[in-house]
Amino acid sequence: MFILSVNFVLPLIREVAGGVALPPPAIIVIAALVLVPLCLFGFVLYPARRLAEAVELGDRPVRHSYFVVRERYSLPLYLDDVAATDWPTELGFEIMKLARLRELKRRRLLRALIAAAIAYALMLVVMLVVAS
Repeated sequence: MFILSVNFVLPLIREVAGGVALPPPAIIVIAALVLVPLCLFGFVLYPARRLAEAVELGDRPVRHSYFVVRERYSLPLYLDDVAATDWPTELGFEIMKLARLRELKRRRLLRALIAAAIAYALMLVVMLVVAS
């Protein structure tokens, strides 16, 4: 959505400038205003690797048998692991890990939305300055 709206805003800035080439500092500011929120939106999709460290386990072992890494198991080893798994602990661990991931993604999205709002406001200021 942000990138589509930028496609409308940038020609508007050029139109307000009256076809005159923008000075290099203005080009750098506009590029930063477009790229920073875009990078932050991309960061929302970036995978988070260290979620398991944030879940407090206490003294209960988690065998990580809910999601299978095929290179680690053969079928007999996996079936032995499934038989030895404490499923309430395993499922609780996965639910807590997903809750942490959801919160992390929510914060990243809010950060990107705030950056986009600031970028729109600053682009408006740039248009007003160029127009005067």
